[in-house]
Amino acid sequence: MDSASALFKGTESAVMAAFHSKTDVTVYYSATCSALENTADIK
Repeated sequence: MDSASALFKGTESAVMAAFHSKTDVTVYYSATCSALENTADIK
């Protein structure tokens, strides 16, 4: 997911809001992203 896309920014906001409110979330991802060695594709 391109970090400049609206989808990425929305996903990032949701994950950060859950973290801030100490709410458990499940993030589904695949290890298919090869942009950097420690990245993953969020689904």
